[in-house]
Amino acid sequence: MHNLFIFLHKSAGLYRRGSHVFVCFVDYSKAFDKVSYWKLFGQLMDDGVNSYIVLLLAYWYSYQQASVIWMNTQSSVFMAGNGTKQGGVLSPYLFSRYIRLLLYKICVSKIGCHIGGMAVNVFAHADDVVLLAASWHGMQDLFAILSGCCKCLDLECNVRKTKCVVVNPISVDKTVRRSFPVLV
Repeated sequence: MHNLFIFLHKSAGLYRRGSHVFVCFVDYSKAFDKVSYWKLFGQLMDDGVNSYIVLLLAYWYSYQQASVIWMNTQSSVFMAGNGTKQGGVLSPYLFSRYIRLLLYKICVSKIGCHIGGMAVNVFAHADDVVLLAASWHGMQDLFAILSGCCKCLDLECNVRKTKCVVVNPISVDKTVRRSFPVLV
């Protein structure tokens, strides 16, 4: 993520203009386990994904079985519960589809760092989400959108692992404040 800071400051022009950049690395509590795959399958159908593919995924996820092997002893087979398989090939794609509403609402808010007339406010891959804002208030507004969408999606942010940082302007005379209130 260090490269993200370099990109934002140098190539995006924020470096030259001297803007603060507020960055939040969001961590979800057991993100892959909390996905309601029935909501996900409904979203896939609404998106026009071939119904046979959605039916295949529904069957696959409804009849997941697992067993545990420990010290050369295997447990009996049991049904696996809700969620997407962490480490599975489809999981990043499916999770990104699952949080599509969240990503959409953040994007259309136009709150963020404006680069070439376009608001850049969220980067996402699988369960890794990074929020960007040019002000403390902007980040608070992005948190409000995130919070509302997480409730709809039955997701929880892990506040212990979610990290926020402020990248200060290179020019000291363009610094708005030396410290900011805690983001909530």
